Amino acid sequence: MDRLTERFPAVPRSRVEGDVREEHEALSGRPIRDFIPALVEHGVTERMRKQCAPFPCDCARELQWRQMLLTGHPEF
Repeated sequence: MDRLTERFPAVPRSRVEGDVREEHEALSGRPIRDFIPALVEHGVTERMRKQCAPFPCDCARELQWRQMLLTGHPEF
């Protein structure tokens, strides 16, 4: 989780936590559990990249801008 929040600093931690939970649920019941943390991180990273597709090199700034538009203040 820490690597994801460091990689996407503009995404609220609660959002990352929710995405991680969803990825874990999607992988539950799989026979090989050793790779689940890596698969969860990969899945959440892909979600974040898709959100930032128009601005891949400036994802954090774009998400901060969207947060500010929605709430009136950026989440740092």
